[in-house]
Parts: sequence; C-alpha cells; structure tokens
Amino acid sequence: MSGFESRGQFHLDLIRYQLREGSRAVRLERQPMELLSMLARRKGELVTREEIAKALWPRDVHVDFDQSINRIVRKVRVALRDDSDVPRFVETVVGKGYRFIGPIEVIERSPARPGDIEPQLAATTNPRSKVSKIAAGFALGVAPMLVIGVWLTRDSPPARALTISPITAFLGDEWYTSFAPDDRRFSFAWSGETRGNWDIYVKELDSMSPPRRLTDEPGIDTMPSWSPDGRAIAFVHQRAEKFALRIMPASGGPAREVASDLTAAPDQQVYHAPSWSPDGQWILSVDVINRDEATSRILVVASNGTVRRHLEPGGDPAAFYAYPIVAPDGTTLAYDSCTAAGACTTYVVPIGRDLQPIGRPRAITRDGHLARGMVWTADSTAVVYGDGLRRGLFRVRVADGSLERIEVAGPSTMFPAVSRSGDRLAYTRIGRDWNLWKMSAGGTSAPEDFLSSTLFDTDPAFASDGRIAFASDRDGNGRQIWVADRDGTRPVALTPGTGRVQGSPQWSPDGRWIAYDSQEPNGQRAVYVVGALGGAPRRMTTHPWSEHRPSWSRDGAWIYFTSTKTGRAEIWRVPSAGGEGVQVTSAGGYEVRESADSRTLFYMKGMHGSLFERSVAGGPERQVVEAIFRSNFEVTKKGIYYTTRPDPAQSPDGLELRLLDLSTRRTTVLNRFDAIESIGVSVSADGRTVITSGVRTSSSSDLWLIQNFR
Repeated sequence: MSGFESRGQFHLDLIRYQLREGSRAVRLERQPMELLSMLARRKGELVTREEIAKALWPRDVHVDFDQSINRIVRKVRVALRDDSDVPRFVETVVGKGYRFIGPIEVIERSPARPGDIEPQLAATTNPRSKVSKIAAGFALGVAPMLVIGVWLTRDSPPARALTISPITAFLGDEWYTSFAPDDRRFSFAWSGETRGNWDIYVKELDSMSPPRRLTDEPGIDTMPSWSPDGRAIAFVHQRAEKFALRIMPASGGPAREVASDLTAAPDQQVYHAPSWSPDGQWILSVDVINRDEATSRILVVASNGTVRRHLEPGGDPAAFYAYPIVAPDGTTLAYDSCTAAGACTTYVVPIGRDLQPIGRPRAITRDGHLARGMVWTADSTAVVYGDGLRRGLFRVRVADGSLERIEVAGPSTMFPAVSRSGDRLAYTRIGRDWNLWKMSAGGTSAPEDFLSSTLFDTDPAFASDGRIAFASDRDGNGRQIWVADRDGTRPVALTPGTGRVQGSPQWSPDGRWIAYDSQEPNGQRAVYVVGALGGAPRRMTTHPWSEHRPSWSRDGAWIYFTSTKTGRAEIWRVPSAGGEGVQVTSAGGYEVRESADSRTLFYMKGMHGSLFERSVAGGPERQVVEAIFRSNFEVTKKGIYYTTRPDPAQSPDGLELRLLDLSTRRTTVLNRFDAIESIGVSVSADGRTVITSGVRTSSSSDLWLIQNFR
C-alpha cells in the first residue's frame, strides 16, 4: 500500500498556506483559502457576510459581494466535500453569514513580530528568484485588486467606479459569452454540472434567476453570438471533426442550419466562433480548405442561409484565419492570421457594404499570440483579444497598434465580449489550474499535489539523482524551464528570455544538461540545451519548421526530436555535441524514447493514439499500446508507464496509470486518478515514484464581468 492517504482528517496549515486531507494537499485559490482560514480560526462563531466582504476585498474595490461570496463559499465546500443541505463543516446562517462546525486542525505560527514576512507571501516567493513582491502577489491572484486601486486613485476626471464580479458560478465550465443588444441578458455555453454535454444558455444580469437552456440535443453546442436586433443567436454545433453554423430564436425554439459540413483543423475548433455584420444580414466564421495543412478562408453566410461565399483578405499565405469580426460602424474587418504552429497576427482591412475588402490588410499586432477570442470595442477604435500563451486579455488600438494588457481582468482569462453600450466587458476565467502530482508507482492512492503554484505547472521530468525539471509560468514571465530538488524545494528558473514559451524538458543521462523546446515569435519550435545549473542555452536545431519534444539516447550521444520538415511529424535526431539532423522515421513519428538497452525506439504518431516500436537500426514497426493520452509515456527497465482513459472510446473524466511489462507484454493498471487533463509522465530512478501534471475534475471555469469598462 502507498503511504499517501486518499481521505482523512483535514489540516489547515497556515504556515505553508495549505489545506491537507491526511497527507494529500487540497488545492484552494487565494480567496477561498482566506475564507476557510477566517472561519476555522473562529470555529463555532457566526462570521457575517459583511465581515467576509471586508476581509476579502480592499475598501476601494466594488464587486457584487453576494454572488462573489456565494461562489467562494461553494469552492470551500467543494474542497471539504461538504453539503450545504446537510453541512458537516460550513453551516449557513440564513440572512447572516456562516459558521464553521466541523473537525479541522489549524496549524499556525506564533504571533508575527514586526518586520516578519506575511506567511502567504513567504510560502510562494522563491528567495533565489529575482521576482518582485508585486509579481509574487500576482501569482496569488491579488494583482488585479492592486491594479484596480491604482486605476481608481490616479489623477483623472471623475468616473464611475470600475467593478468586477462573477456572473456565473456553476459546477462544470462556462465559456464563450455574448451580450444581448439590451445589455441586460447574456448567452453562454455551459458543459453542465457533470460536464455531460455543452449547450447554449441565456441568463439575465443582476438576477438570481437560473439560466434558461436553449439547446439540448446530442453534440457540442458552443460559441453563441447574439444578433444585432436581439431576436436570434448564432452558434456552432459540432460532432466529431465536422461542425455546422446554426441560428435559433433568442427566446428558444428549433434551430436551423445556415452552413453545414464545415471542417475544423485538429485542435482548432476554437477559432470558428461566428460573428454578425452590424446590419444582421451576414454571419462570419472560418472554413478550412485543407485540413492537413490547416489552411482556411473566412466564411460569409447570409443569415437566411441562402448565400454562402468566402473572403481571403490576406495575411500570411500559409496561415489559417481566426475570429473574423466586423467593426460596429461597419467600415473595417478585423481577423487573426495564424501560422500552423498557432502564432497569430491581428489584421484590419477596410470593407465595403458587401463586406469585400478594399485595399491591403494592415497588421496591428506582432506578438504571435495564441488566439482565444476577439471582439471590437463599441466605438470601433480598438479590438480586445485573449492570448492563450500569456493567459490574459489585451486591447490593441487600431490607429497605431498600441497594445495594453487589461490587468484588472487577472490571469487565465480569455474569450472576451463587449456590451453594445461599451461599458461592460465579460470574459471567461479559466479555473483549470495545472499542477504537478506525485504518486506511488505501485500504489492506488490519489496523487498528491507537489511543487504546485497558482498558475501553470507541467512536463515534469526526473533526473537520475532525483532532481526534477518542469515547465511553469509561476513567476509571471511566461512559461520557462525550472529545476527543483528532489523534495520539491529550491525551484529555480533556467530559461528566462529564450522564447515565447518553453516546454518538454528532458535530462541527459549524466544529469548535466536539459534539452527542451522553445517557441519562436513566428510560432515555430526549436530544440535547445541548457546546463542543469543554468547558463546560456544552446540551440540544437536551426531549420524554419517546427522541431520539438526532445529526448536523449541512453548514451547521451544523440538528441531525438519531432520535426515537421517533410510536411508531417517525423522522428529525427541530432548529435548532442552539435551537427546536422538525421531523419529516423518515414511513416510518421511523434514523442520518442529509447529502450533501456538502447536497441529499440518507442514512439507515437500524434499527441493521442497508439504507441509503436521498431529497432534503432531500422526495420518494420509494430503497435505495442493501443491508446495513450497526450503522449504521456516513460520507458524504464521495468517496462513502459503510460496514462490512458479507462475507456478510450467514451473518454470519460479520469485517467489510469498503467505499466506494460516488456518481457511478458502484460499490462497492469497501477492507479486511477481524478483528472480531466494531464501532460507528462516521469518515473524516478528507483521506480518507486511517478510524477505527472494535470487538472482535477473539480476545477471549473466561470464568466466574469467588468462594469464601467473604459
């Protein structure tokens, strides 16, 4: 049996700023953690809603306190597995507040002396990093509050107070909002409490009434867009790789298809959000021309479905388009033009009444962002977009391309929507916090949070001496490669300033070097090597195509990697001392490892799918594992560790850790754990511990609103 406990006594450790159940860390965001600390310290006492509001928000911040407190209490109850109807921990005192009634051990230090560091900041600030206290505060989620205070107190003409509040707080995920023209209602897509199916809903702002469900048939319904006259909602209906544009009455009723049998490139369905022309006559989206090459055109469909045509306004000729939107004044089309690697540039071009471009498009961004929604401001002077790499919202002025981050929205925000009046900005706040997890290689216990932060932690890799490399954006400077001691202490960033985003770290056999991939401004990836103690990274691949996912040969002489030079993913390798790359596979290859005896290569042909083997010297390949999730596998002397869905055909929530014994070809299920996503699997040299990363099924994404946006 593993030493990790799956259930037990709750411990609130205020020194480490952590909630644990037994020895398992329970993830809580900053405000739920603050509330739990407040309640537990005053166990048995009534804590009023007014006291909670004063404790959780600065005086100069104005939010919808009722909805915000309800949402935070709900997250505390989820962490404690509590039931509001039959409470074991948090009891509601109707009309007053809450009382903590359950068993919990509170661990806190003696009263702090003047000059002591605040416990929660000390627990998250790395003394070996150059990160400022403001950056550490941002990692805790408090920077948006600091920015609001500056925004409201700087010298400027009197203005209405800017307020931020959640407008949904359901279990599951709520994405893709759109305002009705009256600014009182909004539509959105919700996965349902159990994530059973995505459907379209409508809800009123400033109302406690439940949302109204508009779609309920099989398939995925997302990306709603309200018509300018308020009578209809366009949305995307998706099944497998095909999708259709549909329109339904905003009041509910049967939907009709205006464009069917459209194709989305792999992992690019998010780029096909529909938008309306200001006169309501046309709907714009994206239609893929060549799915393998990810090339596309802007699709224009008459709202009555009678006319269908395409626009090709320009941009990178090898790119695909995303988020075509017409300015509210009807004079300009904005859109993203993206490389196959997902690096996007925003263009604008004047258009006529028929939406046809007039003249040449003009680029207004050069940041290579990962497009996650785009919308015009109400005055047609700027566009607001989400960047999946920097995990935030940005506003760019059309006139001069000046760019600013909308700091008040906070981290992990995307898919913006602006109201007709222009003073409300809604967006999705992604609640999927990626964390590193540790578990026993031979046990069945739940994974334990390990080396986690409030931001993005993935791609763990063990060195032979137990040190751990991983990718993280915990310091607010983009995703970098970090190294920590075997017990998770002393994390240090090794790669600041290399590229847009770094990932896929792999140790050399002697533990002196780390190979990793870095994404260039144009979206292409290259393989680098950096010393395990730091220093200048050394670029190993220099070609103008994506080369990524490195791994070492067992003798350290070669670095394998995935390359798209031939037009599809294949395995190549390059001498670790430097030199030209050599192609290894010719029938497809992605993510490779050498066997422990250096005789066999194990590789996949995509992020998900089967695992194959063939001799290092060449020869035929054969399938050894039917389905692996996100290319999560590790080859050891004992066999191949990998993760997969319990039933790959149905893809339910949850994952299994399995071991394929290469001597007997028998597979053993080692562990089942609660996760909706996972990236990376690594096994310690002694074979006793497995580290992976993932997002728990209890995580959720909600919709938030900035009022008096300007």
